[in-house]
Amino acid sequence: SARVAGAVRDFVDQNATGIYAAWAQVVDGDDKGVYKVAMSVGWNPHFGDLERKTVEAWLLHDFEADFYDKTLHVVVIGRVRDELKFDDVDDLKKAIKTDGKFCDTVLDWHVKWLDDPHFAANDKPPKFDLCGNRISD
Repeated sequence: SARVAGAVRDFVDQNATGIYAAWAQVVDGDDKGVYKVAMSVGWNPHFGDLERKTVEAWLLHDFEADFYDKTLHVVVIGRVRDELKFDDVDDLKKAIKTDGKFCDTVLDWHVKWLDDPHFAANDKPPKFDLCGNRISD
């Protein structure tokens, strides 16, 4: 909807560029789980895209099917680092991998957001161990 698109544009325009940790759900997809995200907000300086800030969410989960043209709900937990310009694509790939690992780890400390009302009801509730870590089925 236009309201949601406006909210996304507002977030991108009003927040600093960089990498963010978040939780996300493909609300109208086959898999309605809530998953960890490493999200980039920025200009994509490595590729010379400096016309308008964009947002790119990397869901740290292997989906069985694609979710193009589906609705993604995202709850941003925090900013990880500034946007960087890389000298080559290999350095960029290494940073993306490092950011994904960091977000995967830090989001373990923020499992309470899995119950955020922003997310649609999951097919089944998440399970947690005694330390509050989410257990995969």
